[in-house]
Amino acid sequence: MFLAFHELEGEVLPWVTVGTYVRGGQGWSASRMWAGAGWSHDPIGKPGSLRDLGGNAMVTSGGVFESRPEPGYPVAVVRGRVAPGVTQIALIQDGREHRRPLESHFGAWVVCTERPTEFEVTAMDDTGMVLGRIPYLGAAKMVERRRGQLQQRGGGDGGRRGPRR
Repeated sequence: MFLAFHELEGEVLPWVTVGTYVRGGQGWSASRMWAGAGWSHDPIGKPGSLRDLGGNAMVTSGGVFESRPEPGYPVAVVRGRVAPGVTQIALIQDGREHRRPLESHFGAWVVCTERPTEFEVTAMDDTGMVLGRIPYLGAAKMVERRRGQLQQRGGGDGGRRGPRR
């Protein structure tokens, strides 16, 4: 995740770009699943602000979902922000938990998964107590939902991002 600032109508706003890389036989290569979006927290202008969390320990700020990724590439990349007391984050999917320490300068988190099934991201303190949970539909369901929304509006590519190789 890369944080940048963009000027919009005279106001400087935080913006994040999230991308993933995949290691293969030829070394590392960039995935097509790169996305940029406005970021709810300005860690430079308002470093201690928790307003965007709305009293929650964890919030999501979106994600990118691909129902048919190339082998080795993620089907979902989701992101968000946590409160200062969160020191661990976990991906729970198909009855398995993948827990990692969260070392983030401004509370940002990013989780990727290669399986298209439903999953949950949890935030925990240093004792392992769960402070927040965010459930996600599987990638195929998210793409279907997005396709339906785009069709209602009369356009879109049905959730595909970029050309197929």
